[in-house]
Amino acid sequence: MPDGQLNLEELLADLGFDSPGAHQAALALLREEGLVSSRPKTFISRDKKPRVREMLQSRFLAHCADAECSRLGRERARSSGLAPVLAGRRAACQICQGANNRRAFARARQACVEHGITQWLIVGGSPNLRSDLAAYLAEAPELRIDVDEGRSGDSKSDRARARRVQAIAILSRSEINHKHTAVYTGEFKEKVILIPARGLEALFEGMERHARGAR
Repeated sequence: MPDGQLNLEELLADLGFDSPGAHQAALALLREEGLVSSRPKTFISRDKKPRVREMLQSRFLAHCADAECSRLGRERARSSGLAPVLAGRRAACQICQGANNRRAFARARQACVEHGITQWLIVGGSPNLRSDLAAYLAEAPELRIDVDEGRSGDSKSDRARARRVQAIAILSRSEINHKHTAVYTGEFKEKVILIPARGLEALFEGMERHARGAR
């Protein structure tokens, strides 16, 4: 490979355009914008990679073949004015990025926003789960989520938290004192959903069901 050059096909695959249809759509756009010539080309200048990435992300949304990712991808593309394209690898999917947690989060996020259930209190969960949850929430400023680690022991504070939110998700498999959660399951039981399984996927699925009205 020439110095300072990238293999064009590999570059497009790395950016998520690894199926034949997605590859051709990306190549047509790059030719239209003058980033590559109309002649068949194997390499592209390494310096053009940021511009190629920016151009493709401004025009396309890549999703994998999973039915839910396809549906979410088409809906997100339509609302954003982008063109949906099929990615060959799940890791290239802009919905799930190859992870079930991310797809479940995308579904929950969409349902919560569509149905106006955007203020949540999450009770319990391991430190790792809370850290991973914070990373997802950084991408979704429209969701206002408070987390109760179950350590306060201050029922007055817990009641104030519960009043501020629209829904409360209790991770029932957490190592959390049930006397603590009784504040929520008693006085605020109409807001409460119980998440019986561990992990973010179960939490996000529960949030989606609640937002859509199927508890």
